Amino acid sequence: MLSLAPGVRVLIVMTSDIAILALSCYLAFVIRLGEFSVKVPALLMLFALAMVLWAIALVKFRTYEMILRYFGGQGTLRLLLACATMMIGLVLLLGFFQPPDVPRTTAVLQPLLFFFGLVGSRVVAAFLLLRALPTQVATLTTKRLAIFGVGRRARALADSIRSEAGQVLVCFVDPEGEHQGRSIDGVPVLSQAELDELVREWSIDELYLAISKSVRSRTRALYDRVHAINPELPIRLLPSIDQLTTGKVAVSDLRTIKVDDLLGRDPVDPLPHLLDQARAATVMVTGAGGSIGSELCRQLIEQRPKRIILAEMSEYNLYMIERELAGWVAANDADVEIMPRLVDLSDKDSCDRLFRTTSPDIVYHAAAYKHVPLFEENLVEGVRNNVISTLNVAMGCEAAGTALMVLVSTDKAVRPTNAMGASKRMCELVVQARAAVQSDTRYTAVRFGNVLGSSGSVVPLFREQIKHGGPVTLTHRDVTRYFMMIPEAAQLVLQAAAMSEGGETFLLDMGEPVKIADLARRMVALSGRTLKDENNPTGEIEIVETGLRPGEKLYEELLIEPGAETTEHPRIVRAQEDYLPWAELKNEIDLMKRAILIGDEEALRFMLVKLVAGFGGEETVEIEHEATSDEEPETKVA
Repeated sequence: MLSLAPGVRVLIVMTSDIAILALSCYLAFVIRLGEFSVKVPALLMLFALAMVLWAIALVKFRTYEMILRYFGGQGTLRLLLACATMMIGLVLLLGFFQPPDVPRTTAVLQPLLFFFGLVGSRVVAAFLLLRALPTQVATLTTKRLAIFGVGRRARALADSIRSEAGQVLVCFVDPEGEHQGRSIDGVPVLSQAELDELVREWSIDELYLAISKSVRSRTRALYDRVHAINPELPIRLLPSIDQLTTGKVAVSDLRTIKVDDLLGRDPVDPLPHLLDQARAATVMVTGAGGSIGSELCRQLIEQRPKRIILAEMSEYNLYMIERELAGWVAANDADVEIMPRLVDLSDKDSCDRLFRTTSPDIVYHAAAYKHVPLFEENLVEGVRNNVISTLNVAMGCEAAGTALMVLVSTDKAVRPTNAMGASKRMCELVVQARAAVQSDTRYTAVRFGNVLGSSGSVVPLFREQIKHGGPVTLTHRDVTRYFMMIPEAAQLVLQAAAMSEGGETFLLDMGEPVKIADLARRMVALSGRTLKDENNPTGEIEIVETGLRPGEKLYEELLIEPGAETTEHPRIVRAQEDYLPWAELKNEIDLMKRAILIGDEEALRFMLVKLVAGFGGEETVEIEHEATSDEEPETKVA
């Protein structure tokens, strides 16, 4: 049966159904009359009417499109509807024509008997076919599998494994240990404590992760534990049930574990009342085509604002995000106006014109240069783009009557060792100072660490290096970073902004920091390659340390001052930090503008050191020595 062509299999099932239909007609007479002797003409009449009605029902309910070995509740319902249709038709036909010797009660008895015969035959066939599969593939190479999980999804996955040729389910692993020592449909259940023995001694070819809440912390712990015993054992992950597009859980739904599954924190459900402030409002996102800006746009448009203004300096990035949002609007029949605007926000006239013509209610300022080494090499343009743009946007908000401006900041702004971080701290100082001197526009900053997949992220770099055979370049084996998924980061920014009272800095809980060296090793393992090191000199991918880059530090911080306050969201805290009065800060920024105008990098760096607490290091020492000479940076600016 399994080796036959699909058309032949359907023909066999149809022949079986016709035989069951004939038998149900005969048994309907026997039950009704109480004797085995039945008049042939009457039996043939009932059989002919039932055949015609069955042909109509099977076309209507497509009963032969079902795969027999997957027969279950949906298939039973479809057969029930088909037989009910037959019953209604027989009742009408026998009642109207009243053929001789055909009792009208057979119109009810025959469909009922036929239904039970159809379901019974399919259940038996499905059972035999599933049990026949292991025998059929006994001579083939069989993949030995284990499932981590014992819930509904794990059991559904087990059913799918049994229906796949060349696969055998060896055991389940119960994460909670409640079912240890028992079995599920003949398959033994191990405890999590027995996982090491399973990996070492049971010759498992693949481990499938199918727990009801596939949280990253559990996935990461399981991966590290298994990988320490057998680095070559593949672990595949079953997405959450919301991500599955079919009603059944199948082996094809599994995917390999990605680095995203091993980093970041376990997701926390958002607070709905913090995600609706953009509804019916005019919202502007600067840097709308960037990694954070584009995700902010995606989540904001789902709140259905009146209009969304996309401010972007890159033509290509602006085109891509505008096209994506337009597609969403069309697909959801949403009444949202999309306004793409090519603009350099560091140009005050262009920025003022943007605000004057759009008058936004809320502004999310995500535009910034953030690649640390490139920023060090291009200090003048970096400060112009980050600091001056932030000032122009802030003044534009006040002139346009904008209610809220949200600055997307970074953990590199805390006691920065690089100019990029110092520039972002200057941006924070701008919004803090403006918040203190006026009350029409609320200002707030949201600070968080690295996001996976963003521009400048180390993950795409490592992936590209592994793709080309290595080596994977690492600046220092002890470098640690916080990581967060882009969608979660954007969602937390929106929720933090909704809690803003003005002048505060919100800090996102980034969880535990991750060693970049561990990240590199995990990515090599996930790629299916082997790591080349002193323990495995014949490996494929080597990890090479290149030394810390200019301005790079070993670890990041999120706070400047202690005493941050909790908020109603468990992942967001509020901090009130020291800042410079606006009158003092304005004079310093005016000096910065002059330094930018003449391209004086030394003066810019000197002012960043002077204004930003914690910004120093070797380069700072050199600048301080230069500042004592006859040609001081401040003198050149003046």
